[in-house]
Amino acid sequence: MPKCPPRRRLLLLLSLWGLLPRRAETGSEGQTAGELYQRWERYRRECQETLETAGPPAGLACNGSFDMYVCWDYAAPNATARASCPWYLPWHQHVAAGFVLRQCGSDGQWGPWRDHSQCENPENNGTFQNQRLVLERLQTVYTVGYSVSLATLLLALLILSFFRRLRCTRNYIHINLFTSFMLRAAAILTRDRLLPPPGPSPGDQAPPLWNQALAACRTAQIMTQYCVGANYTWLLVEGIYLHSLLVGVGGSEGGHFRCYLLLGWD
Repeated sequence: MPKCPPRRRLLLLLSLWGLLPRRAETGSEGQTAGELYQRWERYRRECQETLETAGPPAGLACNGSFDMYVCWDYAAPNATARASCPWYLPWHQHVAAGFVLRQCGSDGQWGPWRDHSQCENPENNGTFQNQRLVLERLQTVYTVGYSVSLATLLLALLILSFFRRLRCTRNYIHINLFTSFMLRAAAILTRDRLLPPPGPSPGDQAPPLWNQALAACRTAQIMTQYCVGANYTWLLVEGIYLHSLLVGVGGSEGGHFRCYLLLGWD
């Protein structure tokens, strides 16, 4: 596979990060992107020269390097390093006082966490705020919906479980179907509670706290997907049971229900 030239690789990375100015997208991409690349190349060379002049410190430390975005000096282990916003950014005059944050692990290796929110284009803040408002409203709507669904399903579950006359294979299947929907709603609501408060980026919080929240959120998301699958399998069980009633399949309903349980929750 042919290697991507450094200039194309840089432009691709900058495009993914949203760093190319709008006028580069509307007709003068060659000139604007070329100027940006030249400034980035000069920034990279100065970074390498600075790191070579300084040399590595004594003892354990995260290596000084250029990560294609900003120049990182050698950092002490188990600390949060910071670097000034790179001056090659077209909007650097607006973010000159900002910093990029990165975590140096206790083993002297850079972690995957990095926060460059202070260096983002301020013109995009309005768009981000609008998107955040829409998402917050959407979350409020489905939170109310799932809460009402959870309450009504719980009421139906209590009714089916309390009255003895309603205890039969058909209603047992209904109970399991309702339970799968309740678990799905509870998992989604729990996932939202485990998520950190909305912010511009994960960098607003300490990396260990973010990692803990992320692990708990992933667990809740796995449970959500499992419950979604259980919803469909119990709907399938409903169809199988109705089909068995129509065609008059013989056998013990108790034995069939054990098979339904295995199919619905496995």
